[in-house]
Amino acid sequence: KPEIQGCVDSSKFDASGIKLKTKKIVSKGVVSSNFGGLQFGTYLKRKDIVGSLRVSELKAQGIDYSKKKHIIIETFSSPQLEATSGYWGGEVRLARYFDGKKYIPLTGFSISGSIYEDLMNVEFSKEIDYSSSYKGPKYFIFKGLKIS
Repeated sequence: KPEIQGCVDSSKFDASGIKLKTKKIVSKGVVSSNFGGLQFGTYLKRKDIVGSLRVSELKAQGIDYSKKKHIIIETFSSPQLEATSGYWGGEVRLARYFDGKKYIPLTGFSISGSIYEDLMNVEFSKEIDYSSSYKGPKYFIFKGLKIS
């Protein structure tokens, strides 16, 4: 999709000046079409060049986390990722633990996990967050992260 409100990469044209068009490339979890910029389109002798754009719009049913025990991480160090193994982690600077009735501030711990496993189980909050460079779920909800 060429223009998405709140997405820093939204544009009417790609870096080669090709007018971007909306195109469905994944259907029911399966790649159903291709897309690409001028360089690859010319190489593949394609006439239906739609341009290269690294954005998409998420349409997911959010979950209501407000009645369950959870931790909201407010400030997180730069996440570290080891791409080969999928190990990732980082230090939590400030968080809030919800015990079912009230929030309790937390600090000074780290989280870690396997990015490949964790992304298979991610859920999204119902709330949408908007800024000049982002439009999407306010919270990404991971279950079973390792806390130390």
